[in-house]
Amino acid sequence: MRYPKVQRWLHLALSLGITLQLLLSTIMAQPRPGKIRSAFELLAFGLHEKLGMALLVVLFAHWIAWVLGKSQHGFGHFFPWSFAERRQLVYAEIVELARFRLPDPEIRNALAGAVQGVGIVVASLLALSGS
Repeated sequence: MRYPKVQRWLHLALSLGITLQLLLSTIMAQPRPGKIRSAFELLAFGLHEKLGMALLVVLFAHWIAWVLGKSQHGFGHFFPWSFAERRQLVYAEIVELARFRLPDPEIRNALAGAVQGVGIVVASLLALSGS
């Protein structure tokens, strides 16, 4: 399945940005009273802060695309919990995986969409709390 170029760029920005954010967060530590942060720690914090704001913009673009219906799969694909039919598809895929059967991702991708939806919510909450 070929996704539109804009969607591929948004995914690339999210995957690289979140990975870099996680790496930067391992460098940062809460300063102890009387201890001065090193230049490297200050640089890591500054990068984390600026990258976080950029990721917030990318996440906002994802949400806007979903709300306006510009996403290829639609809002229900990423948030199936509100739709009985979508919940059944997710459950059916979980049952197949429990039996060690991998469904064709071109046809059956409800579970992947649900996981992406949870990921985008968590990333959004982290970005908003950091901003």
